[in-house]
Amino acid sequence: MPYLNMTLHLSERTTSSLTSDNSSERAAALAKRCSQPCPPGDQVKAAIGRAADRTGLPISRTRDIWYGDARRIEAWEMERLVAAADAAEVDTAVAGIEAARRCLQALPSSLSCEAIASLDRTISILGRGPDAPRRRNTDRL
Repeated sequence: MPYLNMTLHLSERTTSSLTSDNSSERAAALAKRCSQPCPPGDQVKAAIGRAADRTGLPISRTRDIWYGDARRIEAWEMERLVAAADAAEVDTAVAGIEAARRCLQALPSSLSCEAIASLDRTISILGRGPDAPRRRNTDRL
């Protein structure tokens, strides 16, 4: 099984999703964004399953969309893909913020304490604080 290595940069994502005239190609790109963040060594099958969980679409339908085999994409499916992809980007950002927070905790200084407090506020604003329940990405629909 091939390993999945999908590092999408903002410019690549924007170009592929905005300039595509084909809704199937755009949906495939969104499905791949829905699977983010991918752990190192992740396999495509696991990523498709994660995208299916986040969108609430069946795995077989998500797989067809992922590979561009879907003949048509319903409007409600596209809405779910967009919402889940946006939520996945927030998850990726929060994971980065949490990693930065862990690094700062190793530095004993007043500046690191201020930075940690700022990162905690950012996570809280995003609704992902330690007391906040983990919500499914489809809850926004």
